[in-house]
Amino acid sequence: MNSVWQRINHQWIIPPLSALTRFRRRLTRPLRSKVERELWLKHPTNMRFEQHLRHWKTIGPRTTHKSGVVTAGLQGRSSAYLRSTQVSPTVVATLRQTIKADDYRGKQLRFSGEVKVEQVEQQAGLYIRTNGR
Repeated sequence: MNSVWQRINHQWIIPPLSALTRFRRRLTRPLRSKVERELWLKHPTNMRFEQHLRHWKTIGPRTTHKSGVVTAGLQGRSSAYLRSTQVSPTVVATLRQTIKADDYRGKQLRFSGEVKVEQVEQQAGLYIRTNGR
């Protein structure tokens, strides 16, 4: 294949990653992870979505899910939403915020929120995840 893109049947497809790209990613991934950790927040921020989805990250394919903020949510406050754009999605999407755990080590945390679901077949909910770093 001579070009980066190849046109087949009037649809553009992306060719497999080259060996150089895979090698470059292996070198830059640790640095990218370190930079991302430096950008983590010290405390939870924008929990009532006054600044829309600032400090929140949508994880999942944008072709199957969309996220945003509804200003007239529960009790008149802003609420975030995560919706599937497909009738039967086969992938998972998450709306998350990552914070540093330094100020919370050895302490008990309370995490609460409201979840409204429509036409959910498997599960929807809130969770806290910790990494052993």
